Parts: sequence; structure tokens; C-alpha cells
Amino acid sequence: MRGTNGNSTQRDRFPRWWVVAQPVVAAYIFAAVRSRADAEDLLQDVAATAFEQIDRYDPTASFTGWTLGIARHAVLNHHRSTQRGQRLFGEKTLQMIAEAHQRAESDFGPRGEALEHCIGRLPQRHRLALMLRYRDDLQIAEVASRMALSSNAAAILLHRVRQALADCINRRTDSEAVHE
Repeated sequence: MRGTNGNSTQRDRFPRWWVVAQPVVAAYIFAAVRSRADAEDLLQDVAATAFEQIDRYDPTASFTGWTLGIARHAVLNHHRSTQRGQRLFGEKTLQMIAEAHQRAESDFGPRGEALEHCIGRLPQRHRLALMLRYRDDLQIAEVASRMALSSNAAAILLHRVRQALADCINRRTDSEAVHE
């Protein structure tokens, strides 16, 4: 049963929000941390922290911006715990990088919000195909292998999913324009 404070609903929505925020957060972390292994660990830590602290998130604000704040603190803590010579950037530069990533995320505006909504409405199998291809950056053959499909079937599935997303985004943004 869901709690009255809405946290269960936010926990339920977390995966959809994270799928949208993760590429922006990953780009920030990978730009700020020298070691790929450390960056991957930090990205996982940020996802876990965001999930654990989801009750602190204000759903009227940008989820990506909120998770970038968590990432910024994680990167700063990482730099404090490593030797000074291994730092790529100082705190002010890291803040500027985080702000640039947040501006880039907010540039998506209504279309980005529509994309988030539309991804959330996709069947699980379609979301998995998108995540494997675009989040994990796998080639079609590897997506096919992981989903037990032929390469041709995986390519067709991804084409149909992209088309469905485009149609959904266009419907959603067109309907929002009518209501303005």
C-alpha cells in the first residue's frame, strides 16, 4: 500500500525519471573524474543516493537538476578523498560544469518532459530495448542477443519504438500548445 506522503509514488516514478536524467548526470561525472572505473562507481552511488533520498525531491523541480546536485557533491567528496594531483577541476569549475549540464537538460523544455512521459508509457520490453541501445550504447546485434531476438527483429523493434515515441511526443507537445 502506498503511503500518504507520496514517497511510494515518487519511488515508483524514479526509474522513469532516472532514465532521462542518467545521461546528463553520467556526462557530468565522466567529465569531472579522471578514472572511468571511479566515474562508473560514482554514477551508481548517485543513483542509489537519489533513490534513498527521493523523499527530499520536490517533483515541481527538475529531477535532473536535483540529481546533478547529488552528483556534484559526490564528485567533490571523491576529489577530497583522492590525492590533490589527481583532480581535474576545482570546486568552482565543477559547479560551472554542473550548471552547464543543467542548462543543457532544461533546453529540452516541453519536448524533454514529453519524452519522459512517453518513455514512461512504453511497455517494459520497449524501454529495455531503448536502454540497451542508447543508455548502454550497445550495437543492434548486442541488443538482439540480450533480448533473444534476431538482429533484424531488434532493428525493427527499435525503429517502431522510436516512431511511437516521436508520435507520442508530437501529440503531447501539440496538445500542450493548444492549452496555452
